[in-house]
Amino acid sequence: MKLIQGSQKVSSQIEIKEGSGNFLINDSRDSSKKIRVFYYKPQSFSKDSKILMVIPGAGRNGDDYRDSWIEASEKYNVLILSPSFNELYYSFEDYHLGGITGPSNLMQYVSRVENTNKVMLDEANLEFPIIQDSEKWLFGEFDRIFDLAVATLGSHQTTYDLFGHSAGGHVLHRMGLFYHSDKVNRILASNASFYTLPTTKYSYPFGINETPLTPKKLSTSFKNKLVVFLGEMDNADETGGTFLISESADKQGSHRFARGKYFFERAKQTANELGCPFNWSIEVIPGVGHNYSKMGLAASEFLYAPR
Repeated sequence: MKLIQGSQKVSSQIEIKEGSGNFLINDSRDSSKKIRVFYYKPQSFSKDSKILMVIPGAGRNGDDYRDSWIEASEKYNVLILSPSFNELYYSFEDYHLGGITGPSNLMQYVSRVENTNKVMLDEANLEFPIIQDSEKWLFGEFDRIFDLAVATLGSHQTTYDLFGHSAGGHVLHRMGLFYHSDKVNRILASNASFYTLPTTKYSYPFGINETPLTPKKLSTSFKNKLVVFLGEMDNADETGGTFLISESADKQGSHRFARGKYFFERAKQTANELGCPFNWSIEVIPGVGHNYSKMGLAASEFLYAPR
């Protein structure tokens, strides 16, 4: 498994003006797929301004996520980049699961619970291939977008932060597990519905069995600065977003807040068993449920407010 920096290819020319805007690039893995990146460049931007990648939820609405960060962008002088992976090109497997799997029969075995935000999965019949080549996973595209922005703006930044909520939390906690890049600084994974646990007890997407990430390689994963960023009220009373019910997911807890804490504790325990450094942390935001704008506000203070 190649747990190192993603592709260094920077071939597209983009423009980033002051204020809100967007640019369209090809996916470096498949030029037929398009990624629209919504950005906000603050008035006081300089070559020393920090850079944040904001990963949207299941709506793939990078424009809304970008807009929710405008005030923080100006306050903390941070360039916001929010890539939108349109469902036209990127399925649940391509996005939520990080492209670590190929096409699956998922839609045949999921059903919505009427008048709720819950989706039931018959995981016993779920089938998909594992993509062994890490260059074909989603995560390297974030490094590439960062490289494009740095080259365009002449930025002095060598690293960037990431924040993702809901489906974005799915993407980013899996990034923290499966991908390591010297360009990535802090990864805030917020309010995912379920998690990939660092154990071979379960197969993907609930564990790492049969993936290129072996237990011996987890020490590299735990070097990442992954923050499990949870809304305290994203609990059993929360009706927002989509919540997965399945045999393996239910073992993680009965709501998102419980599952996030379970994921972190399992990871911490695994690192202790391996005897390796553990750079992950957990942050609980009181009084907030499944709300990307409020979680984003808390994330901006966590990342950039003076301490």
